[in-house]
Amino acid sequence: MRNYSDNEGRDLVEYYLNLNTEEVTQLKLHLFEIRGRDFDYFFLDENCSYRLLASISTVRPELNLLDDFGSWAIPIDTIKKLEKENLVEKIVDHPSATRRLYFHNSLLSQRASEEAINIAKGEIPATNLANRSENDTAKILYVAAEYNSLLISQDKIDRNSSKDISHNIMKARINIDQPSNWPSPPKLQRTSDGHPSGRYTIAGGSQNDAEFMDLSYRSAYHTFEDRLFGFNPGAEVVILNYGLRLIDDKLKLQQFELIQVKSRTPRNAFFAPPSWDFGVAYQEKYLAGKNHHVLSTEYFRGRSILVAGHILSGLIGGSIDLADEFDSNIGIEVAGKLSALKQTDKFSYQLSYRMGSYIDGVESDDKSLSASFSLPLYNDLLSISAKRKLSRNMYQTEFRLGYSRYF
Repeated sequence: MRNYSDNEGRDLVEYYLNLNTEEVTQLKLHLFEIRGRDFDYFFLDENCSYRLLASISTVRPELNLLDDFGSWAIPIDTIKKLEKENLVEKIVDHPSATRRLYFHNSLLSQRASEEAINIAKGEIPATNLANRSENDTAKILYVAAEYNSLLISQDKIDRNSSKDISHNIMKARINIDQPSNWPSPPKLQRTSDGHPSGRYTIAGGSQNDAEFMDLSYRSAYHTFEDRLFGFNPGAEVVILNYGLRLIDDKLKLQQFELIQVKSRTPRNAFFAPPSWDFGVAYQEKYLAGKNHHVLSTEYFRGRSILVAGHILSGLIGGSIDLADEFDSNIGIEVAGKLSALKQTDKFSYQLSYRMGSYIDGVESDDKSLSASFSLPLYNDLLSISAKRKLSRNMYQTEFRLGYSRYF
């Protein structure tokens, strides 16, 4: 738990099961019976959450808990299943050490926050707060201790000096009371209380002078345009996303995303995490003035900052693409991305610019500018987007209006 909380900054949620004494005993016997056995692990279906659900189903077989999880088992969906069957008795939140630090720091002034950071890093002594009231001193040292503990656990501070810094902070806190009126972090927005992971989408629009209709199916999980509640800002995970397009009286596969992961956590005064994108997809790309289907693996890395509630990101990277149109069937692209992202529980929008150039496989320099806006409803999503692409002095313009339903 400490590794999850401190090193990885993950919130933990405990779900107490609504089982009677006899069922608890039966579950213990089942776990004892299978101890030491090896089970094949499959990321999409027979994963950790599936195994837990399978164990619980041994004491409540009449609920058929596994029936809804044939092709994949997403953790939040297994939790929703337990809640639906009234198997959750109590829920206890454990905010991560990082979340607790950010919350307590938000209660400090800018100057006090800077002092806490400098104390935690050993840049100023912990006793250098003589001009502060005792309560303010207690708050600053509290935040300094939290930050120092995270720096140590994540190996972001020299081990030889960390013990002295921690000792000095502890020594300075001994003779003062804990901060008064020091609230606990607010209740977690649990992922299991957010939108369902699956999503159907039907959309229509135009590409240059041609009208089209799209139909897509997402197995899981969350995108920037989905409702933010329960999810971390700047995080996107998509698994098995299928898309069909009817255009010019022809039905074709628009895309098949095997996986798409994006992390745009902005840097702050405490940490500077990298931003990155990774994806594997069979999709349509506008290359050399034409649409081509390619099997693409891409990776980008960069940084993000938070400005006026917007996550501004800059990333560089590229893709390796496979298609018959490339020399030797392989194309290698180097590219850069710039984006501005705004996410709330009520709406989200994003502006993006991408510029890429193929260094092998085909001669093509490509640019694209896109904008999107989404409006989450209770169990639905309305979205609108516009894209403008340039390749070999040929433009492609697309407008799209979509309706999504979660399941």
